[in-house]
Amino acid sequence: MRKRVQQGPALHAVPLLKHEPLYIGIDVGKAKHVAGFVSATLLERHQRFEACPALAFENSREGFRALLERIQSFAPLEHCFILMEKTGHYHFALQQYLQECDIPVYTMHVQTRPAGMLKTDKRDALGLANTLYNQLQLGIQVADKTHLVRRAEPQQQHRRNSKD
Repeated sequence: MRKRVQQGPALHAVPLLKHEPLYIGIDVGKAKHVAGFVSATLLERHQRFEACPALAFENSREGFRALLERIQSFAPLEHCFILMEKTGHYHFALQQYLQECDIPVYTMHVQTRPAGMLKTDKRDALGLANTLYNQLQLGIQVADKTHLVRRAEPQQQHRRNSKD
């Protein structure tokens, strides 16, 4: 006589920030990127944006999927906003991937670091996330237009003109 094994319902992770926006700054690099995560709840929990969570990931499809999994552990994708600096062409593949997932991507000009401040990719990523949080969530205005975040348009596919 064969016994049936009852299987329980499939378990799914519940996002930490179910009903609030998540702001993500990504420090873009040639081989690796670093993402920093900021929200009202994360700021309350960690007291400073520099102490909020971050994730280093490869500049590859596998790395992009790892980023998406980490984002979904915090919030639903429809509640997420991402900011990257315009540093060259290394961000284009990631930007396209995120836009295909219907995540709003914002860009801004590369910012200069105050003299004497050490550069770390994590600090830069969290600084970008905090900038996005300040402008989108809090509505803080900036005097310098180079500090303004702008919504990135999807990349247009290059089309060849075919002659009949």
